[in-house]
Amino acid sequence: MSFIISIFSVAFFSFLLIPFIKGAGKSYVAFFVILSNAILSSLLIFPELNDTAIELNFYGSNIFGNIPIRIDSLSAWFILIINFTCVTGSLYGIGYMKPYINQKGNTSLHWMMFILFHISMITVCMIQNSLAFLIAWELRKVKRKGTNGTDWDFWD
Repeated sequence: MSFIISIFSVAFFSFLLIPFIKGAGKSYVAFFVILSNAILSSLLIFPELNDTAIELNFYGSNIFGNIPIRIDSLSAWFILIINFTCVTGSLYGIGYMKPYINQKGNTSLHWMMFILFHISMITVCMIQNSLAFLIAWELRKVKRKGTNGTDWDFWD
């Protein structure tokens, strides 16, 4: 439970920090946040790779009802793949976003959306409530649209 809270709190504090960082520092902060979230989520799932499952229940509301968060060996495997892909993608993104370094608002939006994309992909693997899953899936799609560094017209 504490790993899940720490993953979301690291992401939340990065959203407060990234808009105020100048230059290429945004890229490095975002890489560190994605790396730390990948490490935290990987520490969370290593016991599940040995056929032990974690199950947490959150009360959503009267609409959502009980939202079970379940990590079994299949979702743990997908979380490892997502972590590897996002860490290497953010490492590549440091160099890819260098031509756009003067567009402060756009690069801030890009890195915040990339962090949200990483977290939403992890939550898609864990959520066992159909309505909450659909909302996380659609949010993932919107967040993915903001990570394309050359498609800034989407947000206008």
